[in-house]
Amino acid sequence: MAGKPRATIIIPVYRECELLSLLLERLTQDGYEEKEIIVVIDEPTRDSLELSEQHPNARFIFHEERVGKVNAMNEAAKLSHGDILIFLDGDVYIPRGVPFLEEVVREMEDTDILDIKKKICTRSFLSKMMYYEYVGFNIGSWLMARLKTGSPAINGAAFAIRRDIFESLRGFRRVVAEDLDMAMRAFVRGYRFKYTSKLMVYTPAPPNWEKWRAQRKRWALGAAMWLKEWYGELIWKALRSPQVFIPVMLFVAPSLVLLLLDLTDPNILFSNVLMASLILLMAKATSHVVLIAPAMPILYSFQGIFLADQQWAYAMRMIISTLVSFGCIALLFFSFSRKLGFEFRLHEFFGYYFAYSPVCLLFLIGYLLHVAFLPNKPDIDWKL
Repeated sequence: MAGKPRATIIIPVYRECELLSLLLERLTQDGYEEKEIIVVIDEPTRDSLELSEQHPNARFIFHEERVGKVNAMNEAAKLSHGDILIFLDGDVYIPRGVPFLEEVVREMEDTDILDIKKKICTRSFLSKMMYYEYVGFNIGSWLMARLKTGSPAINGAAFAIRRDIFESLRGFRRVVAEDLDMAMRAFVRGYRFKYTSKLMVYTPAPPNWEKWRAQRKRWALGAAMWLKEWYGELIWKALRSPQVFIPVMLFVAPSLVLLLLDLTDPNILFSNVLMASLILLMAKATSHVVLIAPAMPILYSFQGIFLADQQWAYAMRMIISTLVSFGCIALLFFSFSRKLGFEFRLHEFFGYYFAYSPVCLLFLIGYLLHVAFLPNKPDIDWKL
């Protein structure tokens, strides 16, 4: 009888991470024996160097200079011996008492790429908004796995891939969104994709709005560059399976519903473009996005009062349409949240739907326009 597959856990870190020690403790104590743990740290601090002494069962690779996440993960993969490669961010948290590696190996028996359920730790208004953003990500992955057995995108904070598949894809490419890129290349080749809600990791939200804006810039820029490179393939796949791609898009970016409602009425198209431009300028000028977000529901529902001849009739029509769309999306999120084991609070989702999600969409649209039409490349203040 063949032995169990060997699992390699690869954890890239820049300088240091407060939660890394706990993550290594969980992985070391995991009962799955056929494992190896590789931690790659760019520009390690003294605490990072001391951490390697505290966890002798993990292999540490230190780079005095920053080589970047992509290079770090590719290097670790080449030095690894596992049949299954598990990539984890250094700040994810694995719940105590969960046979994590055993379950990953079991789930990988009938797939090539495995997306692992992720939850945001809710400790602030920002984290509560990101919680529902991650709910949408998880629902999108579940739908793609169930209806297409493939996915053009994946959240790279925690996922697994078969070694032979990873090597056939020649590892990660040096792009901003290396996780989206790898998922897309696997999707085009027809590799099997699976989402599991049996396993879960927690991931923290940025501690403040300034760091959130930096993260959002990286995410939006990475997604924009990914869309620019793969838009043809994505459109072709979406046209062949609109019943799958359209719902997934609405779960990942529910504010698209608000955008579509507005675009169907030419009376407010100009005002929406103007409003979007102002919000993007404000977001670029200040890190305090929380000052912008509360105004979004008012702008969406009542801007029509100041337009057109039939002001009140138009305003009531917009308010009713907006509330109906919110009710439908909220019901869907509630149903899938229950199914996948997420909590759902209507008042929090109200803020996410009308304030947080539109701001995220504006970030994406802004960088997409930049990447598509402006000659100069956006500034990248991190190492690929």
